[in-house]
Amino acid sequence: MIKLNPYQKILLPGIKALASNCPFPVQKKIARLLLLPIFEEARLDGDLEFLSHRRIALAISDIDYQATLSLENGHLTLASSSATERPSDAIIRGNLSAFIQLANRAEDPDSLFFQRQLSIEGDTDLALEVKNVIDTVDLDRLPEWLKKALSLSQLMNKHFLDKKAF
Repeated sequence: MIKLNPYQKILLPGIKALASNCPFPVQKKIARLLLLPIFEEARLDGDLEFLSHRRIALAISDIDYQATLSLENGHLTLASSSATERPSDAIIRGNLSAFIQLANRAEDPDSLFFQRQLSIEGDTDLALEVKNVIDTVDLDRLPEWLKKALSLSQLMNKHFLDKKAF
């Protein structure tokens, strides 16, 4: 019997290919479309000021992707992660599964850290401030299609990681 795990064999390679082949200007526009509505209230309240002149990277290890966030001219933006740019002050690193659980609030961020599914490198205080802001985000502000995609990915992730095969 052939065992197939679509999460590992199809979904992850597909996401990795999309992430690695998507030009940075397109990534920046996508981030703007997704991040602005979600974090607009926090930005207007001044809750993102701690990111001013600082950079935090979110590194998704199993798809070899890193997104670096910063606050530029009072707006949350995706910054270049290239070697020629200033390095990130902190990096939150984990696999896609951990970030999906975090986005869905299926698992407490602290639990993910204690289970070593997420790790922090660099300025720990900066990463904790980001975590605290993420904890306050109203998930209802996410676009409906994104909420559905996150729910579906969480179900797939849970099912295939629990079953280990198809």
